[in-house]
Amino acid sequence: MHIEASMPSKTRFLVFAASIVILVGIFYFVDPRLTSIDPQKAAVQNANYAIDDKDYNKAIRILIDATKEYPRNADMRYTLGLAYAGLNQTQYMMSQYLEAIRIDPYHVSALFALGQNYLVSGNYDFASQMLGRLQIACNSGKGCHERDMLSGMISREKSLQQNNPAQ
Repeated sequence: MHIEASMPSKTRFLVFAASIVILVGIFYFVDPRLTSIDPQKAAVQNANYAIDDKDYNKAIRILIDATKEYPRNADMRYTLGLAYAGLNQTQYMMSQYLEAIRIDPYHVSALFALGQNYLVSGNYDFASQMLGRLQIACNSGKGCHERDMLSGMISREKSLQQNNPAQ
């Protein structure tokens, strides 16, 4: 008799637990912008959502607050650079990318972004330095795609410079 009385409560518990799992799944599909429970990752995710929505000021507010608590997070600095880029604030953008690689010398996204920006500004030596760091990152198994893209961009730019020396 004791076993029969406990079965319904176990069944109810299982149904309740399954319902919770289903609800969480439904909320995720309704709003896939659920963020990580890790506050550092959540800040970067929320800032990226704001950047996707072109709300760069919101992204900057999120990340400035987060970097006060986590000043050594290279992803936050890189994403903060993206937000400043969205506002065409090049000096702040570059300083955040540089801070990201100061924290993590082989932060692939920051190295690639810096390389692109150095290339656009005509600073081929610094662009080549970023390419060199991307090569080291690639040797360790990350950033090979970015290395190849930056290498191609540098090659094209040098070729254009050779074909149009007056510029």
